[in-house]
Amino acid sequence: MFAFVTVGASMSFGLRDIASQRYHDDSRTELLTIAKLLSTEVDVKQHETLVKPEQMNSEVYKSQIAKLALAKAQLTDVRFVYTMRPTKKGLTIVLDPTPPGDADRDGVEDKSNLMDPYVEATPTMWRVLRTGVPEAETEIAHDKWGDFLSGYAPLVNNNGRVVGLIGVDRKADVIVAHLALLDRATLWSLILVVLVGALASTIAVHQVAHREGAQTSSWLIRALHRVRAGVLQTILFVIAFSVFAVGGFAYRSQRSLESDYRHSLNRSSRLERLDNSLARLDDPSADAVAKQSTLELAHATGVGQGLQSLTLPSSILNLATSVAGEIRQEDRRGTLLQSDIDACSNRVEVAFIAALLLSALSLVLVRGASRQEQQRIDAESLAVRNERAYSAIAENLPIGFFTYSGAQIGYANRAGRELFGCTETDATFESIVSRIHPDDWTELSLLIGDAEQRRIGYQSTYRVVAVDGTVRHCETHGVPVLDTDGNLEHMLGFVLDITQRVVAQQEAAQRHREVKESNGLLSQAVLDLEDNFDAMVDSLVKVVEAKDPYTAGHSERVMVYSLRIGKRMGIPSADLKILQMGTLIHDIGKICIPDEILTKPSGLSPEEFRIVRLHPQMGAQIIGEIPAFAECLPIVLHHHERLDGSGYPDQLQGDQISTLVRIAAVADCFDAMTSDRAYRVSLTAEQALNELRKDAERGTLDPKIVAHFADVIECDGVLWKPIAVAA
Repeated sequence: MFAFVTVGASMSFGLRDIASQRYHDDSRTELLTIAKLLSTEVDVKQHETLVKPEQMNSEVYKSQIAKLALAKAQLTDVRFVYTMRPTKKGLTIVLDPTPPGDADRDGVEDKSNLMDPYVEATPTMWRVLRTGVPEAETEIAHDKWGDFLSGYAPLVNNNGRVVGLIGVDRKADVIVAHLALLDRATLWSLILVVLVGALASTIAVHQVAHREGAQTSSWLIRALHRVRAGVLQTILFVIAFSVFAVGGFAYRSQRSLESDYRHSLNRSSRLERLDNSLARLDDPSADAVAKQSTLELAHATGVGQGLQSLTLPSSILNLATSVAGEIRQEDRRGTLLQSDIDACSNRVEVAFIAALLLSALSLVLVRGASRQEQQRIDAESLAVRNERAYSAIAENLPIGFFTYSGAQIGYANRAGRELFGCTETDATFESIVSRIHPDDWTELSLLIGDAEQRRIGYQSTYRVVAVDGTVRHCETHGVPVLDTDGNLEHMLGFVLDITQRVVAQQEAAQRHREVKESNGLLSQAVLDLEDNFDAMVDSLVKVVEAKDPYTAGHSERVMVYSLRIGKRMGIPSADLKILQMGTLIHDIGKICIPDEILTKPSGLSPEEFRIVRLHPQMGAQIIGEIPAFAECLPIVLHHHERLDGSGYPDQLQGDQISTLVRIAAVADCFDAMTSDRAYRVSLTAEQALNELRKDAERGTLDPKIVAHFADVIECDGVLWKPIAVAA
């Protein structure tokens, strides 16, 4: 327990400090980024023309304010946005999009007007104006509007001169709340560490006592062993809590001293600003407004409480003397606080260094190494299983699929090898190129080389000459596969045998005079096929849509509809995963359906409809040997089954149809009805829902699922517009 509690406490405190500092740095970086972005919204040329309070009613002022107000409305946790310019009397406010009034009810008007003096300018503000480099405050600053962490960016005119700055203030309450959340998380982690450590030490001590006590049968000896175990446990608890108490008390003292030190720095900064403001009052041009603002700053800083005005030089001198004394006193206090902080830090290090060296190396390194090794083994095992599953999918695809880089073929699946007349052992780049028609290879090689060099996709058509001399027409698509650094790993290619389509085009050109119109329709079909092919890269299951342009996007929509139904019904996450995979590949069996049937522009004959109805069984055969798809096999096989037994292929009824299959059936029917076909137009969402309700009343679909789906459509609407294909 000693090692457990010590390491846990050390890590908790250390991580808290790291997280606190990281949050502070991130807040400053975020404020700097916001300030730099907002500086681009300010027209510096117009900004320079705003020099009189009367210009607040001008169009220039209103347009500038409107742009800053619009930008500020889109920011969260930002309290004030403003611009300032330097004058002989100090900094003055130019733009402040804050609405008039006292929204936070602190007794101070929120909005600053044009040319209002700002007497609490910080050294950071002047440094930004002097160097032209954006900068954020390192600590929370205070002015009459409250406590803020601020970031500033310069406003530079066309001549490259810094003429002002833009500031962004975040309320300190936001930062304090976040740090309080970190403190609570640290406390709970310490409590958990102590409890787990106590449990572990108790078990260990009792096991030792049990093993030693089991060697003797004397009840007196066993009692002594139990007493010794309790004493050992007590000693361990005392040591652990002693170290923890010393380190924790020192740490809490350090945190308290650091808070006091920050307050001291903040007050020193305010005193320095007050001193600078008093120095500017020596200028004869200092007006009453500047003197009143300086007096307000003095009262807010806790100096010159008895002063009512600064009209007399003697009052200014007396106040300056008091401020100088306060600055010296605050500097001495800061030095003492820093010394105490260093002492507390040393006590924390002494309390934990020995335990960290002895226990952290043995506990963290050994346990961490074993955990990492186990994670590596599990990751490798998962990678092997996934690779086998994906390889099985790729090998069984009915289209050519291959990877290549340069002039080297990495992989070619069965359909690709058969198309080019190769075996698994001789599927080389040269053997494939030798089958491409010579008249097509020159242009194709330039296209492939350019795509690989530029890391872009490509598509083309060419002819393949088989061993027996027959010519096959092919369509190919390729996409680059990049690693995490954006470098090209290899190209991924797909090849479709489109000989039947090409021959049909040629015959149609000879038989019909409207060849131009037919070619236009065919070009549109090719574009639809290309879109489906691009989607195939994201999911190999999409290959079925490359054969049937009428169902483009159908699987994705059915998946999204099904998941929304499942979530509304409270389906467990594991079943939602099965539902997602099953609906994505539910129509994969259509790969085996001839193109002329899938794309037939008129009604199907009975024989053709019988063939189409085979696609669930064909899909089940495709994925049946792949273990990764075992759980979603019922969705692929039974998504056309109906509760009354009128579906296919097995005419299942009632409870024989699982909930997941029922959900997929409702989503599939809805998307089919709201999608255009060559032989009919799509129904509206309301019409389709009415048809689903009628089917539920007839007993073919689950009425509860239909009702849930109607709620989904009412809340989320219909997904993207179904693809319309001309007849």
